[in-house]
Amino acid sequence: MRKEHRLTQEQMAEKIGMTKNGYAKMERGETQLKIERLEQIANIFNIDVRELLKENGDFNLLLGDNYSNFQNHYYNQTQEI
Repeated sequence: MRKEHRLTQEQMAEKIGMTKNGYAKMERGETQLKIERLEQIANIFNIDVRELLKENGDFNLLLGDNYSNFQNHYYNQTQEI
């Protein structure tokens, strides 16, 4: 998605307050993402976090221990709508 929007890793890192190396590790799957970071990325592309996760397809791998927190947060949010 970053490439589709013609953004460099450095530009993405700046937008979400990370170092370029930290962002690159995140893209390579070398670090687990926190929900807050996913929300920042989704906001950059003006999409819902759930749409961002559809791109990856493996929620548990992407979020690690944060997966259950993500499910609870977004499931409850959807219930309220």
